[in-house]
Amino acid sequence: MRHPLVRFVSKKKPTLLRAMAAAASLLIVVTATAVPADGFGTVAIPGQRVVHEPITRTLSCGANARVNKCFEHASMTMLAGTNGTYGGVGIADDFTGGLGPASKHCDDADYGYGDPQPQSVAWQELSNCLYSYQRYMDFAVTSAAGMLNADGTVNARAVDIFNSTGGTYDACALIDPLKGKSPESVAKCNVISGFGRALHVYEDFWSHSNWGDYKEPGVTASMTNPVGLAEVSQPTFFKYPSTPPTQFPEKLITGCDDSTPFDKFVCGKNLPPTSPLQRVKHSTLNKDGGSVNPDTCSGTTPITPRGEVVAGGIQNFTRVVKGACAAARASWSDLQAQLVKTYGTQKATTMIRALTSDTPLTTCIVGGSAARALVPPVGPDPNSARGVDITLTNGSTSRLTCSKISLEGGEWAANYPSDSVTSLSQWRTQSHGIATGTEGSATFIGTDGSTVTMTWNNPYYGSNSYGCTTTGNFVCMTDGSKGNNSTVKFTLNAK
Repeated sequence: MRHPLVRFVSKKKPTLLRAMAAAASLLIVVTATAVPADGFGTVAIPGQRVVHEPITRTLSCGANARVNKCFEHASMTMLAGTNGTYGGVGIADDFTGGLGPASKHCDDADYGYGDPQPQSVAWQELSNCLYSYQRYMDFAVTSAAGMLNADGTVNARAVDIFNSTGGTYDACALIDPLKGKSPESVAKCNVISGFGRALHVYEDFWSHSNWGDYKEPGVTASMTNPVGLAEVSQPTFFKYPSTPPTQFPEKLITGCDDSTPFDKFVCGKNLPPTSPLQRVKHSTLNKDGGSVNPDTCSGTTPITPRGEVVAGGIQNFTRVVKGACAAARASWSDLQAQLVKTYGTQKATTMIRALTSDTPLTTCIVGGSAARALVPPVGPDPNSARGVDITLTNGSTSRLTCSKISLEGGEWAANYPSDSVTSLSQWRTQSHGIATGTEGSATFIGTDGSTVTMTWNNPYYGSNSYGCTTTGNFVCMTDGSKGNNSTVKFTLNAK
């Protein structure tokens, strides 16, 4: 994921009016710098606020109204972006990859009020918008297969969205499949890119169209104050999967994109108000800017004129944020349903967990202060300065269930501790980086609620240490070795 300091707009659409305007523009000289787009914000820059991210975080496990199968922290960060990064939902606004065409933002579906663009062309633009949405969702569904091995288990390499330092920044390229880009080797990145780009289209529809807003009350409807349809439900034509229609509700429009000096000319912004080339503009119709609470998905303090319009005591921005959040939830529900239909319940369930969980290879709760605590097991590294091979022998009659595992230093090597243990479980942790050690812990719960917690520490400097504490009916013995690559055996028995 790339992170330019600012976001620029360069959306050039191959329509007849734009081609005519391009020819006409040869007769004039325009000296200007590209400016930030007036779209639901993706990165915080002057004139724009971050909006796509908090809206998409309605799918997060941290949201107040948690959705079924919510996204955990790192997976949500890759989908929604954070701290100025785009994420899957915002990557469509990365100018280095090209922002166009209009269909990826649901722009240019303007007509009426003297607008020279005919309804048929506007409706075609809306169909193109829906086509982009459907194809991005298709890419997510198709790519999901790559997250599993042939036997239906999660493929560790295919779900690794972490970089070498344990973060998510730049771990996924988030390619655009509609531009003919080859899929990434990490299938989870492809699913996130497809789903995120689809969410961008749908969220922009709520902001860029008049579907869920009102015109300014008491003012005659016009090109600068188009009628709002005031819808609160999701449009049926965004249902996935479906074939985009060719006709739409009367008076449903989006604005002509007038983000750049060239686009302003195309949309007639610099022409006399009476010019027959004047069009209903994006700058007139959008509700893009404002503040969004990611926990409640409520929108306040709008910064665009259309967003500030109040009808029935509610601002347009508040209305469309609520609609866009519901759109994100509807898309997620549709995607899950299509995975089940395509791959069957068992595989789809595994795919959904692989997509939403930061640690889908284990049912243990994974944590710790180590930078790479959440990174999937990478395999034994013979060059690691320190390592510990751990063996748990269950001599009790109780089946052990993994509760939580933690790394305070290093990384997981060959595998995690087993999700459940009847007799034996083995795993390894190792150091990562120069002059570092490895330290961790694992807690298991027995069928009667008794617990065992094992700790190990092989520091770069100092002596190795091991520990085992129990509650209830367990007793534990520890046998650990010295050395840079050590072993420790924990033997658990009933009292």
